[in-house]
Amino acid sequence: VFGKVLIGAFQRKGLAKIIKDNQHLWDISKYPEELKDRFKLIFSTTVHLQKLFFYMTVVTMIAAIIRAYLSRQLALGVWLIEGHDIYYYFQFTVHGFMLFYSVVTQIVPIDEIFMTMCMMLIAHFTLLNYKLCKLSVGDILNEEDRARYIENLVSYIKYHEFLLRYAKELAGVYAPVMLNEYISLVTVLCAAMLILLESENTESMISQGLVAMCAFVQLSFYCIVGDYIADEAHEVSKAIYESDWYSRHIPEIKYYMPLIIQRSQKEIVFTAGNLYEINSRALLA
Repeated sequence: VFGKVLIGAFQRKGLAKIIKDNQHLWDISKYPEELKDRFKLIFSTTVHLQKLFFYMTVVTMIAAIIRAYLSRQLALGVWLIEGHDIYYYFQFTVHGFMLFYSVVTQIVPIDEIFMTMCMMLIAHFTLLNYKLCKLSVGDILNEEDRARYIENLVSYIKYHEFLLRYAKELAGVYAPVMLNEYISLVTVLCAAMLILLESENTESMISQGLVAMCAFVQLSFYCIVGDYIADEAHEVSKAIYESDWYSRHIPEIKYYMPLIIQRSQKEIVFTAGNLYEINSRALLA
């Protein structure tokens, strides 16, 4: 909990820059009719993931507070001297409020911002792929059409470069967050396995199992959206292959198209502190 709070405080400038860079994104409110169903699927899936993450976080927080109350320990894991009930209830209230405040104002917003930014990246890569597919050299009938084609192509290449840079900055800002998530997951899983193997207390076994499951699901959110972005970014090269740019000999097109194909081969990877890749393959390994 506190690791994420501290990381959020140190990374606030990076988060502010990412949010500010949204103004350079295309306006997707007027998306083509052909992408209507695809965009609805992207937006609805992201919203459902955000809701699921929020509900799981709230349930985990409430479960931690209830367990702390029943076991007469504080929600943040601090022990008290027995026999001081008034002091215990005061400290329990303070720690419960601190936990609730940290989760609502720091932890949940950090993860919700990440999912929102990923949703925007997925949508814009989808829109870029659509525009690249619609580029047709068959529409070039004169020099004016040729100039317009080259102008659109150059703008798409620059926008593709911007999206890749935006994704790299997002991955850099959230690398410490994912490292905190990964370390927490490994620690919780090791503790849960130790308790399951040695403890005979059913309550402890159930609680540790639930905590481990919640930590695993929380990290899987990052893996799901990270894989989705990587797949959609890779579709750029496929969109170019399916176009007819090679059917006519136009030197500018022969130069620009391989350039964007080469850039699209660079996989977008989210890492835990640049040490460990965060994706579905690594999560299940």
